[in-house]
Amino acid sequence: SLSDSITFGCIPVLFSERTDDVAPWHWGHWKQQGRVFIDRDEYIKGKIDLHQLLSSIPDKLLQLMRLTIHHFARQFQYSLQEDAPVDGIHVTLEGLKNKMLDMK
Repeated sequence: SLSDSITFGCIPVLFSERTDDVAPWHWGHWKQQGRVFIDRDEYIKGKIDLHQLLSSIPDKLLQLMRLTIHHFARQFQYSLQEDAPVDGIHVTLEGLKNKMLDMK
């Protein structure tokens, strides 16, 4: 799953806008630095060579993506202990609280 990939430190490669829209509270402001988005239709049409595209990502950008995921991955993990200041439960509850406040 997307959450598992991120919490294990993998840079997710997404092909669907629906998948890219999953968990907006968890992604927060760092989404652009934490994943690779591939245009699904262009890929299916054969216009994108996935290996070539992924291989062409500059090392500095890959390092930034890895550091970003390392820093924010806990936001996708649901912990049973209070061992992290911001885990998935905290992010979800904060998101719900903010949504309720916006509705007032």
